[in-house]
Amino acid sequence: GMRGADERILALSYPWIGSARTAIANRQIHPQAHLIWAHVSKILLYYVMYEACQAAWSVVLYAKSIPEALPVWIYGLAMILEYFSMVFVRSAMSAHFFPRISLLYFLAYHLYFYSVPY
Repeated sequence: GMRGADERILALSYPWIGSARTAIANRQIHPQAHLIWAHVSKILLYYVMYEACQAAWSVVLYAKSIPEALPVWIYGLAMILEYFSMVFVRSAMSAHFFPRISLLYFLAYHLYFYSVPY
């Protein structure tokens, strides 16, 4: 194989990880494990913040009688769409249309949700 191809592919695919790994490797101040643990900690912190926002906004948005797991499914779908866009939405056209179509589906569901008595 080609030397350093894995690092270049990682840097091109995920610049926020690849450039940080390259800078750490060039400076040789901290081991690579510090970067990995920092990202794991950041993901854990974002997950806790996500769950707190989900609990707070569920009270505001879904105050009427609903199935118990409905907010979890809606926030889960939003999280899946976010990860899908982060990994697969690469072209200019998909970056232009994917968020708009996702928002339209989200708004259409909520218009239906609030217009139908439950």
